Amino acid sequence: MSDESMFDGIEDEKSSEGGRYFPEGIHAVMISSVKRRKGFKGKSFIVEATLLASTNPQAAVGSDYTWLQKMEKEGALSRVKTFAMRATNSEENEITSAVMEQLAGNEQPLVGLLISVEGYPTQTKKGDNITAVKWVTLEGEKLKGAYATAKRLGVFKQPCALQAEILKKIAA
Repeated sequence: MSDESMFDGIEDEKSSEGGRYFPEGIHAVMISSVKRRKGFKGKSFIVEATLLASTNPQAAVGSDYTWLQKMEKEGALSRVKTFAMRATNSEENEITSAVMEQLAGNEQPLVGLLISVEGYPTQTKKGDNITAVKWVTLEGEKLKGAYATAKRLGVFKQPCALQAEILKKIAA
């Protein structure tokens, strides 16, 4: 019998209660991962981000939040495309399947990206109340503030290549 436990390494893990979804309000976040998953419930596109600042006093600054799109649902591709356009500062025709595979691939080019998320109330076709999300590119003073907050919270490790040059100027 082996002394090895299926729980070896648990001391090094963070606890998780599943995804925490963005609440209503305007939030500055830093992307921590962009994933695609295929599971028994279908295909999903997932963006995980650390909250840096929020207009919602109940939002937990420094905590991780998730944006999940179930790809079989109507409008999911459109919402994912809009996210990619805002995150990469691209035009609509520049977002292709190949670009999305790269963004959600092993290299994770969007990790470290500072971006804004606007959560607003809406209702599904079934009548359920949800918080929808709109992604907005951070620029100027808002980008500078998000960068300073990320550094202060100790969550900023390396800038996303898309913002590296801009952040060098801010840091100078």
